[in-house]
Amino acid sequence: MPFRNLARIIALLALSFFYGSFFIHGQNKDEKLAEQRKLEGNVISVKTVTEKIRNAGSLATFHFIRKNYSAGDSLIQLMIEWATSSGKKQDMFAAYRSGGSSYANSSNSEKAVTWYLQALNYAIKERMSNEEIVMLSILGRFYSSQRDFDKANEYYNRVDLNKDGIEDSTRYNYFYRKAHMYFMQGNRLEVFKNQFAAKKYAIASNNPKYIAEVSQVLGGNFAEIKEFEKAITYYQAAKKEFEKIGLVAGVLNDDNLIADAYREMKNFSMAEKLFEDVIKRAELTSNFNYKYSAVLGIWRIYYDQNELIKAAAAGKKYKLEDYFTQIGDTASSFNIKATYQFIANNQDSADFYYRKSIDYAYQYSPKIILASKIYDYADFLDECKRYPEALQQMKLSLAIYDSIADIRNLPLIYQNLDSVYTALSDYKNAWQARGNYYMYRDSLDNLSRKDEILKEEIAAEEESMKKAEEAEIKATERKHDIQYRVIILGGILLLTVLLIIGFFHPPQWLVRGLTFVSFIFIFEFIILILDARLHHLFHGAPLPILGIKVLIACLLVPLHHITEKRVTRFLQSKKLHRLKTVFKDEPVEPHVPGNAG
Repeated sequence: MPFRNLARIIALLALSFFYGSFFIHGQNKDEKLAEQRKLEGNVISVKTVTEKIRNAGSLATFHFIRKNYSAGDSLIQLMIEWATSSGKKQDMFAAYRSGGSSYANSSNSEKAVTWYLQALNYAIKERMSNEEIVMLSILGRFYSSQRDFDKANEYYNRVDLNKDGIEDSTRYNYFYRKAHMYFMQGNRLEVFKNQFAAKKYAIASNNPKYIAEVSQVLGGNFAEIKEFEKAITYYQAAKKEFEKIGLVAGVLNDDNLIADAYREMKNFSMAEKLFEDVIKRAELTSNFNYKYSAVLGIWRIYYDQNELIKAAAAGKKYKLEDYFTQIGDTASSFNIKATYQFIANNQDSADFYYRKSIDYAYQYSPKIILASKIYDYADFLDECKRYPEALQQMKLSLAIYDSIADIRNLPLIYQNLDSVYTALSDYKNAWQARGNYYMYRDSLDNLSRKDEILKEEIAAEEESMKKAEEAEIKATERKHDIQYRVIILGGILLLTVLLIIGFFHPPQWLVRGLTFVSFIFIFEFIILILDARLHHLFHGAPLPILGIKVLIACLLVPLHHITEKRVTRFLQSKKLHRLKTVFKDEPVEPHVPGNAG
C-alpha cells in the first residue's frame, strides 16, 4: 500500500489549524457580517465602561485585520472619548491598552508601541503600580515576539514585584509573559520555571481563566518533551477551570489535547473514544474547529494502526475537505482530495489535486505549510516512480525547510533523496544524501538526549518548588498556631478578669457587659474553628456550609444566652460572696448553742 508518510501529512494538516489568520480571505460575506454583528452586540450589551472599551478593542481588531482602517481608528478614538467621559483612571488605562492590543493583533507594530507606551506612562503618572507592571510585561513580550531580546529585557528588568500592593494576578501576568521570551530564545528550562511561577500566582489569585491558561500551556510543553502523563494531568486541570467558567470551546480543546496525548501513548481505544465524544459535543454546540481537529485525530489513530482505508473513510464521512474550504485553507482542501485519490490509486486525479494544493499554498500559506505540500507531492511522485520530478520537488521542499531552520523533517527528506538518487543511478549524490541523513538524524538524537536532561532538570525544579511550598505552608501553620494560642490565652485571661472583678461589688451593667463580651469571644472562637473545618470538608460549596452554620447558630445562640445569664447571676449572688470570704480568710462567728441573737 502506498502513502508511507500519511502520518506526517496529517500532522501538518493539523498544524494548519494554528495558522487560521492566514486563511481569513476564505471567510464568506455572510460569515464576516455575522461575526461583526456579534462583536457589535458585545459592545452594546455590557454595562461598565471598562468592558465596553475592551469589547470595542476586539471590534477594532476585526476591522483592522480586514483592512477597514478608518472604522478601526474611529473605534479607538471612541474608546478614548468614553474613558474621558467616565473620568475613571481604570477606564483611561483600559482605552490605551486596548488600543495598543488592537494595533498589535493587526501587525501594526509602530502604532501598537505608541499606544502601549501611552498606557505605561499613564499608569506611572497615576501611580497605578499593578497596571505599570502589566504594561512592562506586555511590552517585554511584544519585543520578544520581534526577537529584540535586549529591548524585551529592558522592560522586564524594570519590573519591581516587591512594591506594596502588587496583586497575585499581576505577578501571574509578569511570569506568564516572560516565559514567552525564553520560549523564543529556546531556553526551555527557564520557560518551565516561569510557567511554574505563573501557575503558583494564578492559583493564589483564584482566577480560573489564568489557571486554565497556564495549565494548558504547561501541558503542551510537557507533551513536547514526551511527558504525556504529566501533559494529561495539566490538560485535565485546565479543563476543570474552563468548566467552572462555562467556556465550552476551552473544554473541547482540552479534550482534544488529552485524546492526542493518549494517542501518542498508543492508548488508541481511549483516544478514539475521547475524539468521538468531542465530535458529538462540538456538533451540538456548533464548535466546528474542534470537531474537525478531533476528526484529524481519529485519522491519525487509524494511520498509526495501518488502517488507511478507515482513515480516508473518516475524512469523507465528516467532509474534511469542505471544512478546509470553508475556513479558506484551499491548499489543505486540495491536499485532502489528493490523499483520497492516492489511497484509491487514481494517480492522475491525485497529481492534479497535489498541483492545485501547491498553487494555493504559494499564495496564502506560511512557509512551513508550503514546504509540506511540496514534499507531499514529491512523495507521491516517488511512489509513482517518477523520479526526476520527485527529485526536483524534494530539492525545492528541502530549500524551504532550510530557509526557516526547521530540521525536524530533514532526515526524512534526505533518506528519500538517497532512494531517488539511487533509482536514478546517481550514486555520488545518493552517498552525500545518506551522509546528510545520518548527520541530521544524529542532531535529532542529540536533541532527544537534551530532552532527557531537561526532564531531569524540570523534575528537580518541581521538587524544589514542592519543598518551598511545603515550607511556606508549615510557616503559615506555625503562624496560625501561635495566633490560636494567643486567642485561647486571651479567652482564659478574660474569664479570669471577669471572676476577679466579681469579688468586688461592680455595677450590674459592668458585670453583664463583661459576661456578654467573654462568651461572645468564646463562641465566636468555636465558630472560627468549625468554619475552617466546614470549608475543607465541603470544598467551599456554599449551600451545605450555610445549612450547617444555621444549625450551629441554633445551638450556640440559646446556649450563649443561658450560660451568660447563669454566670451573671452567679457573679451577683451570695455564693460568690461566701467564696470571697474564704479567699480573704475573714473570721466567721462561732455558733453558740441557745444563742438566738
